[in-house]
Amino acid sequence: MKKMVFALFLLLCAGGVYYWYTLNQPVQDSRLIFGNADIREADAAFEGQGRIIRILHDEGDRVKAGEVLAELDSKQLELQLDAARIALRLSEERLRKLRNGNRKEDVEAALHRLREAQESHHLLELEYHRKKGVFDKTGGSGISRQELDAAEGALKRAGEAVNTLKAQHDLMVNGTREEDIAIAEIEVAAQKKNIEILEDQISRTRLLAPADGVIRTRLAEIGDMAGPAKTVFTILLSDRKWVRAYIDEPRLSRVRTGMPVTVRIDSLSQALEGTVGFISDVAEFTPKNVETSELRTSLVYEVCIIVKDPGDDLRMGVPVTVELGN
Repeated sequence: MKKMVFALFLLLCAGGVYYWYTLNQPVQDSRLIFGNADIREADAAFEGQGRIIRILHDEGDRVKAGEVLAELDSKQLELQLDAARIALRLSEERLRKLRNGNRKEDVEAALHRLREAQESHHLLELEYHRKKGVFDKTGGSGISRQELDAAEGALKRAGEAVNTLKAQHDLMVNGTREEDIAIAEIEVAAQKKNIEILEDQISRTRLLAPADGVIRTRLAEIGDMAGPAKTVFTILLSDRKWVRAYIDEPRLSRVRTGMPVTVRIDSLSQALEGTVGFISDVAEFTPKNVETSELRTSLVYEVCIIVKDPGDDLRMGVPVTVELGN
């Protein structure tokens, strides 16, 4: 009899505990949906190829957009750039000389050389005719054929010198041809483009942060060979953080794109402001990493929420609770 009474007592106690637990179980707020923070990542890699000589940041460092993260060896490119700049200066000076034309002093000097050559030619011409007259009158006894041939050769060379100097003088008087100036201008433009190419190649030896963020992973060391296909840093982007939450079909009508929501994190007392940015058109099974009060096999719709996080409190994958408006 005592055993029956004791068993009945235990049964009543168990029922009371179950009843109390049921009464005190929190009722699921229909305004709440659950999800996880989703921070976008960027893989930073060099645009050029080469050996890494400097790494300026490490995992956990905060970086700003455009900040230098690492550098490649650029010595050979810089030497080529110096040579290209010297070549450009030479081309520009040559073009400037062609555009300015010949100086008056140079033209006068060319004329002076021409007149001297003409005078020398005239004297040699007189000398040749004198010797030829003697040779003809004496039948070759007054002057030798060899001496006459030497005078004739000197006269011929003097005539060629006069023609050369006259052509030089005419060229200086007439000035530079337009075609020569055009060719020189093209040479200058080509040198400038070559410098731009080298400067661009040098800029590609510096790895810049694509956006504000935090370095999550460093995948290279000084001395490693790098290139466009090799990631050096993985960066968590600070701008436009997202929360991916899930809502069941009966409450789907409560959300709409652009509506404001409140995002809460267990470790943060202050709530964050958010805006619904996207609502999926396709139902899916509840992800395992989302804590809801419904069965895991329930069909839900994904809701992406843009979160304002001025304090940078959101971390990748952290569970969040989203409170919808009334």
